[in-house]
Amino acid sequence: MRKEDVAAHFHCRKEIENYLLCRPALVRALRTQMRRNRNEAPTDLEGSLDQALENITKPMRADCSGQLVASFCVFHKHSSKDQGTLASEVMAMFDEKWVEMDTRLEIVPGKRVLKELRTWVQSEYGISLTDFQILDAYRVGDVAPDMAELVKKLQEFSAQQ
Repeated sequence: MRKEDVAAHFHCRKEIENYLLCRPALVRALRTQMRRNRNEAPTDLEGSLDQALENITKPMRADCSGQLVASFCVFHKHSSKDQGTLASEVMAMFDEKWVEMDTRLEIVPGKRVLKELRTWVQSEYGISLTDFQILDAYRVGDVAPDMAELVKKLQEFSAQQ
């Protein structure tokens, strides 16, 4: 692609919505919406959010791992490694990401997790949580490195035009 002067960027998360699944930004967005609605935030909002995310994502484990193995094997179909070896490699990578919630949120189906999270927020706190509200709660340090790199490249590109 570089030889043909074609710019490309590969995201490090399953779906674009996964970039909204930033726990610090979600907590800030929830606190802001609770203040706006004059709701009192629970003392352990972070813990409640973490438990909700665990409850939402845990049942997705088998589907996520199966899709990742299938995609990985298709992508590496011309590899000299047999499919069993490829599957073992990707499962080790998957297991490593699944352990920590922050990295788990990179590989789960983002649209589905956001939908279920919004349902939980509505039933638990009686508030809505939109994409824009989450984005407004972002801080510079919350932005994923690959997304920050994309923005930097886009700025450089637009400066050249």
